[in-house]
Amino acid sequence: MIAQFNDGQIRDYGTAEQFQLENLWNMIDAIRLSSPLFCTGETALLQTLAVEGMRAVQPDAQVFPDRMISSDSDMKWVEGLAPSLWRAFDTATLPELGQEGLYFPS
Repeated sequence: MIAQFNDGQIRDYGTAEQFQLENLWNMIDAIRLSSPLFCTGETALLQTLAVEGMRAVQPDAQVFPDRMISSDSDMKWVEGLAPSLWRAFDTATLPELGQEGLYFPS
């Protein structure tokens, strides 16, 4: 997977296939040694349902406005995004983007 950012920067995250043998050996260890699986079928299904649910609600990626983005020399972040995502998870609701930033409708 390769991401190309608006500023032209490109980041290569590698391919899902590069980890297939790791997953195979994890499964073999689970069978031979009764060790836990990193990702069960149920976990993979839940992740797939979550991603597809997000795509159904918002099929196109949205860009955060510049006023919400903070940065330093090493990274960029959206103020308040992490707590908003935790609240979304805890309450099974999605925040909306308003003039003042992310908010949860009543």
